[in-house]
Amino acid sequence: MSQLQQERELEYKHRHTFIGTTSLDDFLELLDVSSAFNTNRFKVTKAFVTLAAKEQAMAREQSTNSEGWELIPRVTSIVADILDDYLAQSRIKLGSISLNQFLGLLRFERDGGVDAIAAVEAFCAAAHIDTRAADGAMSKAKVFRSWVVRQAQVHRT
Repeated sequence: MSQLQQERELEYKHRHTFIGTTSLDDFLELLDVSSAFNTNRFKVTKAFVTLAAKEQAMAREQSTNSEGWELIPRVTSIVADILDDYLAQSRIKLGSISLNQFLGLLRFERDGGVDAIAAVEAFCAAAHIDTRAADGAMSKAKVFRSWVVRQAQVHRT
């Protein structure tokens, strides 16, 4: 297989590997990577948080019901406040994957550095987890949401 063909195949896979609404291609476009293809904890966090904020903004914008949004804190991209805050890291989600969970998939060096390929592998692993959460067996929370929607439809008629 030629290099061009391999690159096209990889491009296709990157554009179609998703966590929530975000593709691996989107993540790589935002991830600040050195010329040696290294990055760090701060830069990975910044890319993830930026994409989570974008996903939340899209969900808010597309919502047909404004009720309940006041309970959901807006995702902000102030990364310095998030780096050591396990609570914030647990609450910021892209699809079903929390920032804390995503960072846990990476093995950072003592200085916080990590290879860009490790960030790609972590994204792919998280995409697999996210797909299982979306397509998997009915969770109790999913069953409850379905019931709430059905009840609302019954009461409207």
